[in-house]
Amino acid sequence: MTTYTLDTHATIKQLENAGMDTRQAEAVVAAISRSDAELATKQDLAVLKADIWRIGASIAGGAVLLNRFLDWVIQ
Repeated sequence: MTTYTLDTHATIKQLENAGMDTRQAEAVVAAISRSDAELATKQDLAVLKADIWRIGASIAGGAVLLNRFLDWVIQ
């Protein structure tokens, strides 16, 4: 996953200038900083999509083989 840079000092000052208490602003910025690990980028989603397609193709191929095998067994 990709990380982003947050200017914590500037963000705290911006929140304070908007009327937020310093401790609250610091807590908000800390929460935002920790949330970085939870973000998925467009590239992350593209890789996941490719993996899902690959798994789907494997399942479809397995279903075709199973169907042919069952046709052979039934005959």
